[in-house]
Amino acid sequence: IGSRRWARVITEELCKITEDKVYVYHDVKDVDLSIWKETSCNYSNIKFVNKIMPIDVSSVGIAIVANSAYLHHYTIKDALTAGYNVVSEKPLSFSKKDTLSLIEAAEEKRLKLLSSNTFCFAKYLKTLKENWLVNKKISMIEICWSDPVTESRYGERKRYDSGVPIIYDILPHIATILNETVG
Repeated sequence: IGSRRWARVITEELCKITEDKVYVYHDVKDVDLSIWKETSCNYSNIKFVNKIMPIDVSSVGIAIVANSAYLHHYTIKDALTAGYNVVSEKPLSFSKKDTLSLIEAAEEKRLKLLSSNTFCFAKYLKTLKENWLVNKKISMIEICWSDPVTESRYGERKRYDSGVPIIYDILPHIATILNETVG
């Protein structure tokens, strides 16, 4: 669900590992998606839709939410209502109340709701921990975070999403990095 850079990367990776249909739910006015569809998208199993379709109760569906962060709460809610298990890019929502309501909705429907964080899969953090931090006592950690104004990721220029407060964008990464290295 979504059509921005990260959603397109996820879609392409899914298409490499499955022959099942991969539905891309998106805003029909999305210019970047139109360009991607014409120039890069060569997978026959991608189907572009403008609404989340309910899943057949005998099937298992997974919705991957990778659209603009301010839309996550509503998109997750719609996907759960339609019967999908959900994996969402962080954050699930911008408030504790909304996040708890999503967790409750998933539990009521007996669906899974997961928030992804890519640093859980960063092999270099495991290497750091195993090769440099074993038996070390950490007395202080200082964190300096920076994002370049312009950056290219996966062959595309990364844009800053001004709709995401810094606390929701950076702190989940920092918490994961700390958990993966020092526990």
